[in-house]
Amino acid sequence: MTEHGVGELYQNGKEIVGFGYAHQCSKCLKVIVSEYDPEQHGKLGNYGVQQVSWRLTTSYTMKTPDSVGYNSSTSPTKAPWDSYTWY
Repeated sequence: MTEHGVGELYQNGKEIVGFGYAHQCSKCLKVIVSEYDPEQHGKLGNYGVQQVSWRLTTSYTMKTPDSVGYNSSTSPTKAPWDSYTWY
């Protein structure tokens, strides 16, 4: 997952993350917008996931997430985070 700057996350028009982090998988193009930078904090906090068909070039505002959740640890021993490498 490569960081692409500031991320914003909305669900049903309600702001979930206002000034977070946008990451994208360089292989499958999945985007994660999170409250915390997982590389620095080891967690996502509130986050959204969205499968897109394009490469991000800058910050990203996620308005139609595929899923929204909360994460307190991106430990490589915890699924599904064990398959991600954060850059």
